[in-house]
Amino acid sequence: MKRNPDWSQGLTILAQSLCTTLLQLRIHRNVCESWGYAKLTQILTEHQTSVATALDSVIRRLLALEQAVDLQNLGRINVGQTVEELFVSEREMAVQTRTLIQRLSADLKSEVVTSRMLDEVLLSEDIRAAFFSQQLELVRQMGSQNYLAFRC
Repeated sequence: MKRNPDWSQGLTILAQSLCTTLLQLRIHRNVCESWGYAKLTQILTEHQTSVATALDSVIRRLLALEQAVDLQNLGRINVGQTVEELFVSEREMAVQTRTLIQRLSADLKSEVVTSRMLDEVLLSEDIRAAFFSQQLELVRQMGSQNYLAFRC
């Protein structure tokens, strides 16, 4: 299969972004667990599973395209010091990944298999971004203390 080096590199960057997201989610999950927020810990575990599945899909696609999988250049991890900061960090990560996928998708309309895989990952990131935006809105409406008491 003839490969376009630009979009092969784009898939590598996407894999690095998803790996960074996965690490950040793991840290946030552990933080919430240490704070005693069992519900939030479970939700973050579910998001972590979703991101891990997306990362696996991208890695499998890179391998199918006979590309090296380079996960050495990960992005910056932003660890929230409060639940609200945690939500902001996770939403920003999801939005950044969505933007990357959208740019990559524009170049890959003719490559059906990769395009479908990107659509699935994009949907997953849309769900994550919407969830964290919704939680931020609830924190703002309820106040941090009420949110933590009733939702975490």
